[in-house]
Formats: sequence, structure tokens, C-alpha cells
Amino acid sequence: MNRRIMIVLMFAAFLALPFADALGQFSQRKVIVEGESTNSKEAIKKALRTAVEQGVGVLVDSETLVENNELISDKIYTEVRGYVTSYKVLEETEEEGLFTAKIEAYVSLANLRKSLKGLKILIEEKEYPRFAVNFNEYIDGADLPSPELRPLFEKKLKADKFEVIDIKQLEKIKERDAALSYEDPIQAAALGRRIGVEVLIIGEASAELGDARTVHGIKVYSVQAHVTVKAIKTDTAEIIAVEKVDESNSGGGAGRGEIAIAREALRKAGDKAYKKLTRKIIDAWQTEVYNVTKYQIILQNADDEDRETFIRNLKGISGVEKVIERAVVEDTVMMDALVLGSAKAGLAKKILAMEDLPLELKDKQPNRLKVAIIMDE
Repeated sequence: MNRRIMIVLMFAAFLALPFADALGQFSQRKVIVEGESTNSKEAIKKALRTAVEQGVGVLVDSETLVENNELISDKIYTEVRGYVTSYKVLEETEEEGLFTAKIEAYVSLANLRKSLKGLKILIEEKEYPRFAVNFNEYIDGADLPSPELRPLFEKKLKADKFEVIDIKQLEKIKERDAALSYEDPIQAAALGRRIGVEVLIIGEASAELGDARTVHGIKVYSVQAHVTVKAIKTDTAEIIAVEKVDESNSGGGAGRGEIAIAREALRKAGDKAYKKLTRKIIDAWQTEVYNVTKYQIILQNADDEDRETFIRNLKGISGVEKVIERAVVEDTVMMDALVLGSAKAGLAKKILAMEDLPLELKDKQPNRLKVAIIMDE
């Protein structure tokens, strides 16, 4: 090799080293931060939030960090996502009921869904939600004899390390209930609770056969496939995400008839729908865990004074950003509390410990709590 060329290459490699280090810093950064709260777990979560803000903040300060040709803006602080890929607790202290957690965290700008470690942390924060899948599937308006998309979604969920309950293996689920759940989120949520899952994915898939034509002596079929799928929280009947995909397909020959082509179109549409739906689910979970989440609360046996006292105490709980009263029906109050993700874990315990009101627990779900004022006998 020409000596001059070799020198140039060596010099270029030398110059590239600090740039490579900079790129490494952009992809992941270690920070050591502290968080304070009234319990250990919440202190760790607050430290994680601070880690994200500091770690991302360093990168935002760099004028060279560009995403889609635009500098990342300050709104990243108000839309904190799951950028923590791993962390460890260095020290925990407690003084007069105030816990302080010091952690070492690795913060990444990589999208959380592309990080298995980050996704694992997110699933852990969501307390390992269980999934079930149900689809209504048709070809030219007729029921598909054997399902195509339900097993596809179940397989993909398991591959992505989600816990999946096989809805068809549960004898107590009637076919009619499963079929009707697609139209009614409340019924879908009830169905999910019956089988013990936190997220129910329900969908409708159809393939419409077009006119067949002959190409070079081979019969070719055309198909239009349509897939609509929803993810529903079973405790609140809230729709987490909805996705719709249309897919065209054609083919034939080698023993592949119109049904095989239709199934292939459904699989292609289902694969796209799965990717888009799970991306939205993860985005929603990130918002809940790292930002503000809605927590539904039902209070029973409450008169007007009790209701005011309960709401006043609820607003005073650390991490509760806002309380919205939704409905009052006789002595029952339904409300939503907007809670920082880090505070939700201990919220039920704090509510039951309200000093001004004697409360008993009636029902507790991941995003829903029902309590009643204990009545004097």
C-alpha cells in the first residue's frame, strides 16, 4: 500500500476515536442520582425519573445530536419515556419517614421497544400484565374454520416475553361471549377479568376474494385483507390502542388455491397490525410509568361531607396531580385521580390509611380501586 495513503488512513482512524466515543455517549450514558419519597420504592422511581431527565438533558445540550434532521427539543422533559436500560441501587437511607435512594442508571436515547432490558424494566413496573387474544375471522363473510391471527398474535407476544393466556383453552368462555366482545369494550373487559388477564387484545379480520385470472397458464387469485385490532385494559374497560391495516395479496399455482392466498394476506396484515399495536401499547405504558396515569376510584357509602373530605385527603397524597369527579349516584362517587407513575404503586395503601375516614377495601385492580366508608352499626 502507498505509504502516503497509509498515513492518511491512520490519521483518519485517530480522528475517529473521540467521535466514536461521542457516539457511544449518545447511545447510552451512566448517571448517578438520588430520589426522595415517603417509601423506598417510590424513592427509587423518582430517582429513575431524575436519571432520565439528567441523562437526556446532557444529550439535548449537544448541538450535534440530530433526530430526523431536527434537534431534540425541551419537550422531552414533559414527555419522559422509558430511557433507562438498567440500574442498580447504590444506597438507601431513611430519616423521620423520608426515604432517599441513590442509584446508578444507564440512560439511552434508543427507543425503549428496541431495548430488551428497557422493556423488561417496563413490564416489571407494570407488574407483569397478562394478555389474552381473540379474533373474529372471515373469508368472504364465512367464518374461518381454523384461526389464523389469534395464534399469530399469541406466538409474537410470547416471543416478545409477554405472558399469554390461551383463551380457547378455558372451557368457561363461551364462543358467543368471545365473538361479541369485539363490539363492546365493557363486555370485553368483563371477559378479560373472567379469565384473569390485564390486557385483552380483540380483533376482526376479513379477506375478500377478487376475480381469478390466468397468467401463463397459472390461475392467479387476488385478495383484499382487512384487520382491525384493539387492546383493552380489563380493569377499567379503557381502550389502550387501536390499529387498522389493509393488505392486498395475489398468487396461485403450485397447489396454492384462493383460501391459501387469503390466509397469507391475513397473516401479512396481522403482522403489520401486531407491530403497530404493540408499539402503541408500549408507548401508553411508558407514559403511565414515567409520567402521569389515570387511576379510577369508586367511593361507596359517602354523603356530601364524606365526599369532600375524601377528595381533599386524596389531593393531599404525594404524587396525586389532580382529582376529577366523574359521577355521583346516590351514596356512590366515581372519580379519576391523575397520578405520577412513581406514586401509583402505594396509592391504595395511602387511601385506606386516611385518618379522617374509616375505609374498607372492596376491590383492587392495577388501575382501579373500590373502597367503602365503614358504617356505624
